[in-house]
Amino acid sequence: MNQLPGVRILNPAAWTAEQLAELQDMYGDLIRAGQSVTTTFPTVAQSIPLQSQAADISATAFKNVAAPGTYRVSIDLETTTADAAAGTVTYTVAFTDDAGSTSVAVSGLSLATTGRSSSSFFIQLASGNITYAISHTGAYHTALYSLYLCLERLS
Repeated sequence: MNQLPGVRILNPAAWTAEQLAELQDMYGDLIRAGQSVTTTFPTVAQSIPLQSQAADISATAFKNVAAPGTYRVSIDLETTTADAAAGTVTYTVAFTDDAGSTSVAVSGLSLATTGRSSSSFFIQLASGNITYAISHTGAYHTALYSLYLCLERLS
């Protein structure tokens, strides 16, 4: 059977009663035991966990970005080990849309205290790659951060 990217055929007949009950709670009458259901999900192009980082990350292309389309980028940046003398980190996502080369930058996560900064945004990629990078102001000293990225193709 041919399947389109991002489309999965689910067979509830193979699921446990607990799994079906959970889905029925979430989706009501859409899921019934013994029925096949076709559902479209976003396709995860790449999920990146980078833990215990103590340096900048130069512009790095996400993998599996094969074509123009709509993508969702989700980012979680966490200061996991603080240093009172440390600076701040900024993450940047760069891409090319119909208006040209552009980037989304979120700055200001302090490395002086533990904490986090999360965001999710859409990209209409016209051509090329989608890249991510980390830069900082001040110094790292003994501070560490973790970066979790997820890129999903929506169309």
